[in-house]
Amino acid sequence: MKKVFQRSGRRQSDLSPVRTPGKTRQTVVPVRLENLPPTITSLQRLVAKLTAKVIRQAEALRPPVLDDLGLIPALHSLAKSVSKQAGIRVDLTVSAAVEKLDIAQRTILYRVVQESLSNVVRHAHASRVDVQIQKLARTVRLTIQDDGRAFDVERAWRAAGKKRLGLIAMRERIGLLGGSLSIESVRGTGTTICAVIPLTAGLQT
Repeated sequence: MKKVFQRSGRRQSDLSPVRTPGKTRQTVVPVRLENLPPTITSLQRLVAKLTAKVIRQAEALRPPVLDDLGLIPALHSLAKSVSKQAGIRVDLTVSAAVEKLDIAQRTILYRVVQESLSNVVRHAHASRVDVQIQKLARTVRLTIQDDGRAFDVERAWRAAGKKRLGLIAMRERIGLLGGSLSIESVRGTGTTICAVIPLTAGLQT
């Protein structure tokens, strides 16, 4: 049988290239932002904006000073700032053992002190605040006492306005650690906030 070969009328340049296995060379062409379509450019800017926002929120949740210096120096810095800006005397007594707490516990203790001092400055008209953090056998106790104007605690808990939402946030934060928060406010004496959180087994004595 004769084999029949048909000649193509196409030129070699018209034929599809034949790919052979082997290494291929890739050229990376840098993409300039101004050369991108407007939609992609907008998306990149949105991602950058959201990333910056997340970083700011993370820093707000856990101040860098806690990582850099520890809880006790961070509290001293906070107390000094409040005293300088508001003219309120802030006495701070903290057990050195609190630095052994995990970062979540230290962060929440810092935030509760910060929110409490903020409330004192805005609402209490106090001249002095005592802040104590004690390590007990199975718990850590935070006490914040001011000599300012008292308020109706039950009414404050029920309040839905932004004026007292900080109290609810403090209670929720302490609750995340399995602890409890109580507030006592007496006319002519001031307000005392007490937060108690349990210690992990390794830190109990």
